This record gives sequence, structure tokens and C-alpha cells, in this order.
Amino acid sequence: MPDKIIGKLPDVFRFNNGKQVVSAADWEKRRKEILEGPLAFCYGAMPPEPEYFKLRELSVTGKLSTYKIITGTKEKQLSIYLRVYRPNVEGKVPVVLDGDGCWQYINDDIIGEVNSHGYALAVFDRTELVRDIWADPTPRACDLYEVYPDIDSGTIAGWAWGFLRCMDALVQLDYIDRENIAVTGHSRGGKTAMLAGVVDKRAKYVCANGSGAGGAGCWHYITLEPEVWQDADNPARSETLDDMCKNFPNWLGQKMHAYRNRDGELPFDQHFFKALVAPRYFLQTEGFADVWANSKGTYQTYLAAKEVYKLLGVEDHILSHFRDGGHYHRLSDFQLLLNVMDHEIKGTPLSALFCKEPFPGMEKIF
Repeated sequence: MPDKIIGKLPDVFRFNNGKQVVSAADWEKRRKEILEGPLAFCYGAMPPEPEYFKLRELSVTGKLSTYKIITGTKEKQLSIYLRVYRPNVEGKVPVVLDGDGCWQYINDDIIGEVNSHGYALAVFDRTELVRDIWADPTPRACDLYEVYPDIDSGTIAGWAWGFLRCMDALVQLDYIDRENIAVTGHSRGGKTAMLAGVVDKRAKYVCANGSGAGGAGCWHYITLEPEVWQDADNPARSETLDDMCKNFPNWLGQKMHAYRNRDGELPFDQHFFKALVAPRYFLQTEGFADVWANSKGTYQTYLAAKEVYKLLGVEDHILSHFRDGGHYHRLSDFQLLLNVMDHEIKGTPLSALFCKEPFPGMEKIF
């Protein structure tokens, strides 16, 4: 069964007035349009910059330092706990920031691998800001919306705001190299890390793993893989906007609900947002069998976003890798992010895995 293409990808280079981007200076203006238009439409407005911010060190146990971030308005605050696993090296060190502390992906092997490169690994739990419950009947009953009751930020925007506050904390630490901060996450955490990296240029490396719809995926292309199931009448397929709005109605901005079952009519797609990371590094790590995360659609938006990187003369700053396997975030995925960081910081060659063509013969839809 062929995949379902429900529309050409909208032109990321076309200004709102119909003119075309032809230079790097043009792109900076177009970038502002996308931030204020499609990005806010897709995710809702980002929560505001905090009026209050305090960082407290709670404990130091071996290479683990734990901090409490207290932030919000002058009248009301919330807390985020940040764990930083430090390498045994002198001086300032780059850092990988992960928001999936609510899951069990970060294990000793991953911590050890990051530290072995001379980098710190910082982890927080994004659900401390906005809870993460299937078809949640009261999604705004959480700390972020208690501090900011009037914001229209979707859940992903709220979680991404947590990344920004953790970066506020990291740049205060005297052992962190603030010029080399990476953000990463898996699945919904990958959507979150990607949005955080889009809106905050302090994130020099942005890595979305298995992030799918609302992340590195694609609304205009649906991956169909009936052989994954053994019933051809119920083919495995990638997640659609209707699926997300039904299962997690607060993840995206509320305006997105108007396009349920009309994905192909959206005037933007996720390549718009990947391109906003340029000229910084954007990396997507995916699994061939991760159909729900729209493996082929993810590659389509990668190719489209790459055109912006070409315009800016940094084509090698956007990278993609598809491995065997499904929906998980494991050591091998982190190793590719570390390879990208090593390439920039130490001059290490990029992995040959980035040169592999994942879907030979697939036509572009832009």
C-alpha cells in the first residue's frame, strides 16, 4: 500500500505578501514572520518571560548536582528540579539538556557516555510544569497554569518553557560552557525539545528523537505500513492531527483544532520550524519501524528544511539518521548527538551514518 500524500508542502521561502526569500537577510525577516504566525498558531503563545527567578543548589553527590529552580511571577512561583551529571574534567563543559525526567530513558550507560565525551548531562521532568495524562479532563490543573492562568499556551509550549528556564539555570553555573548547549528529548519530549530549540538560540544543538506529529513529522504526508500489522484492513499508519486533537487536545494551540481531518490544508508544515533552528545544528534521529512517528513524512520535512540551510551556507548543520527499530530513545541515538557536538567542538568527523539515504527513490513533495 502506498503512502498517502495529502498535499504539497507549503513554500517556506514565500513571505506573507507573496514575495520570495532570495538572501540570508530575507530569511531573517521571514523567520520573524514564521515565529509570529505559524509557530504561534501551531503551539499557542509561549508563556511569558518570568518576573522572578531563583536557583538553589540542593545537593552534591559524587558527579551529580541537584538544583531547585523557583520561577514565575512576583506573586506566584513554581519549582523545577534539575539534575546535572558532571564529567570528571576541569573547566567549563558543554551540556546536553533532556526534559524526559518523567520517563526511564536516562540510564547509567547514557550518563556515562555523555560524561566520557567531557560533557555534562542535565535532566528535568517537564511534567512538573504541565501534567501528561491521556485524554486529561482537566489539563490546566497544574503548576504552570496556576502561575499563568490566562495564557493560551498549549502543553508542548508549556513544557518547552521549562527547557528555557533550565537554560536560564545552566548559564549561571560556573562549570557550564554556555556556548555549547544541546537540547534533546523523545516522542512528546522530542516535540518539546524541538520547540525549545526553535525559540531559544542558546540551544546550539537541537535533537528531536522519534518526535512525529507536532515535532519533526509532517502533516501533509501519511506513512502507511500495513505489513507492520498482520491485518491489511487495519494498516499501521502515522499519527494525524485528528488523532492528536482527540487524544491530547491541549498539546497544540487551540486554533489547530479547526484543521482536524484537513491536515493537507494547513498553510505550513513542520519544515517551517526545523528551518528556524538554522544556522544552528538540527538533528533528527528516527526508527524505520516507528510508523506512528511518520518516518517517511519526517524525512520529507527534513529535506524541505534543508533548503534553508543551503541558502545560509550551512547545509551540514542539519542532519538525519534512521536506524532499525521502533519508538525508543537509546544509547545509539545519544551517540549521534554527541558525534555532532564533537564535530563542532573537537573537529571530529561526522558519522558516516548521516550519509545513508533512508528511502531511495522517494519523490519530494515540495
